[in-house]
This record gives sequence, structure tokens and C-alpha cells, in this order.
Amino acid sequence: MNATLKVVLSSLLLVLFIQSSYANTNHKCHLLLDAGSSGTRLYAFKKKGDSFKQLYKDTINIGVSWSLEQKLCSHKICTQKDIEETVYTLINSYLSKDNECKEGIETINLLATAGMRLAEQKHGRARVKNLYAHLERIILKALKTFHIPIDKNKVSARTITGAEEGIYTWLAVNILKENHTNTEGIIEMGGASMQIAYACENDLNCNDNSFKVKFRNSIVNLFSHSWLGLGRNEAYRIYNLEKSRSCTQSDSNNFILERCMSDISKIFTQYENKIYLKDHLNYKAATSVKQGTKIQVNIPADKRFHATGGFVYAEFDSLLRNAHEICNISKTDLIENRTQYQSIEKTPEELIESECFANLYYQALIDSIPNLNITSNLKKMKEINIDWIYGAINCIETNCLEFYEPNCKWNKNWNCIQ
Repeated sequence: MNATLKVVLSSLLLVLFIQSSYANTNHKCHLLLDAGSSGTRLYAFKKKGDSFKQLYKDTINIGVSWSLEQKLCSHKICTQKDIEETVYTLINSYLSKDNECKEGIETINLLATAGMRLAEQKHGRARVKNLYAHLERIILKALKTFHIPIDKNKVSARTITGAEEGIYTWLAVNILKENHTNTEGIIEMGGASMQIAYACENDLNCNDNSFKVKFRNSIVNLFSHSWLGLGRNEAYRIYNLEKSRSCTQSDSNNFILERCMSDISKIFTQYENKIYLKDHLNYKAATSVKQGTKIQVNIPADKRFHATGGFVYAEFDSLLRNAHEICNISKTDLIENRTQYQSIEKTPEELIESECFANLYYQALIDSIPNLNITSNLKKMKEINIDWIYGAINCIETNCLEFYEPNCKWNKNWNCIQ
């Protein structure tokens, strides 16, 4: 074989190797387990060109934190074995089907959010880390069953910080909307926490909640914070502990909107004549360890916001009108029309009071944040849910948090929990 032919063949083999390597990487799947407080969800994504396509989603209504919280799984107290079986079943159920991910899996991440952040405060990080170590072994066991090789360093189970959750949601919105320099902020309502994230224009906009995030071909300075305790369910619980029950319905129809709104606003606003949002359940190191740290939000005047999470069901133009109708339903009306107010999880009375609170809470929250200009609250774009999940998958691919340094939250024993 002459020298010229050798060079040609070597070049051809190199090109084929590069193409093959690119194809293998680009066609592998990323699996993500969303370990939420109400259930565990498995997502499968695959890179298609410059974006990710969601291939699959499945849910089991058992939360990863339930074994720590001693909640019920099928009429018995949840154990760690129940949680392990939940994770194994989700992965096994998907991989047993004929699907694209059998070609290869690049990463599997189990990411827990506010429910587990609360569990870490109550039960300590050591117990949570032990649970995660077991779940990582369960994930590897499921893959081994189907002879799917994966680098064990690409399998991870952990609790994401509240700031991360806000960053991921911000990424999802701006990637799906194809925003580049003129980005949108996000406000996300969860069950236990509420997140706000937006690109900063100066230090005043960011204060000490600033994070450097890789976005497209640049580094963006983001304000991102999660208020643990301002999610709809936790805020309602805190309100029930602190209030004078002015938002309940009654036979006398004496519901007073202004008084109820005033009581709700006490949950999160006003300190030394400035508007703050109380961080009810996060501990933060200052001169002492305390709950209820107050965070000031300084949104740039012309920033547009996308509302997501629980906000996708809100009718922002008619929150007060809806609240007035719901909150004025009397107990007599409930007794006479109970079938209209049936819910799996709540009695009719609880459902009405919860919906009454939600509408007023959303309105009071929006009113308390200067320059919060909500322009959209679409649930989906391009057949993909606009939530932190999609942002997390993109971040894993691009290592968007390469320069991320989390602000430390502290528990009462001075252990960093973030």
C-alpha cells in the first residue's frame, strides 16, 4: 500500500470515528427523576439537533422524602424500601418498553426539591445522604438488568438548592422562547416554595443573591432565590397558624375582602417601611441563626416575567373577582351543593377555603413585588412543559453552573444545608 493511499484511508477512518463518536453522544438519552414532595416522576430526554426532545414521562405518587416523614404508602408507613422500589419500578417500567434509550444513556439524575429541603432541616443531612447513596445503587441495579452500560459518576441523587431550581426554570423559559439578550424573568409557585429569577442589570438588582450562569455563548448574572414557606401549601399552613381566620366562608356572608387580604399580606411583606418577602423556613447565617430572614427584591423596571408552576392555572386579570365568588360561598350552600365541590384530597369546606386563599394569596403576592410585570403563564411550549425539569436537562448538558457558588443556608445546629 503506497503512502498516499495510507494517508487517504487514515483520514477516512478518522472522519468515520469522529462522526460515530458524535452520533453516539448525540443519540444517548438523559433520564431525570423529579423527586417531588407529592410524588416521583421519571423523564426521558434525547438531544435532537440543538434542543432536547421529551420522549417519556411517568409518575408514581410516592415522594422520596416520605420515608423520612413517615407518611403513608398504600395504607402503611413508608419505609426506605418503598422508596427504593418506587425508583426501581419507574426505571424498570420504561426500559422494559421498546424505546430509543436502549441505545445508550448518558446521565441519570435524581433531583429533589423543596420537600426534601424541608426534610433535611428536620432530620439532618446524614440521613438524607444515606438515602441518596442507596437510591444511586438502585438506579445502577436497574440499568444492569437491561445490560445498559453507564459511567457510575454519571448517576447522581441529590437535593437541588432553591436558587438552582429558580435558575433551571429561568433557563427553560428563555431556551423555549428562544430569547437571547432580551431575557424574561420567572416567578414560579410550588407547593412548599416560591422562586424568582431574573437577569440583573446592576448590583442593586441582585444584592447577595447573584449567580453566574452560562447561557448560550455568554455568562449571565442572575438573581435567583427560593422562599421556602411561600409555596401555596406551606403559605396556607403558615397562614392558618398565624391568622385570625378572616378568610373563611360563613352563613352570614360577612367575608370582608380587605381584611382577609391584609391578614394574608402579613405572611410576607413590610419591614422598616420597605417591602420584603419573608423567608419563613430557610435558616440563613447572619449575626445569628434565625428563621424568617427578609429578602428584598429589586426587579428592573422594564423586565418581563413568565409565571409558571401553580401560576399556570391562575387568571391574573380576575383573581379578586374569582376570590370574591369563591370566598362568599356559605356553609349552607356547601351542604346543599356538596357534589359540585368534591375533591380526592380535601373536604368541600377545605377545598373552598383553599381556593379562596390561593386567589387572594396570589394577588397579595403580586401586589407586594414592585415592577413585577407578568406577561405570560403558558404551561407548555413546543409540546414541552415550561418548568425547572427542562432547564435542568439543558444545564446538565452544558454545565451551565460551572461558576455557581451557592449561598449557604444554615440549620439551628450550624450545619450548612444548601
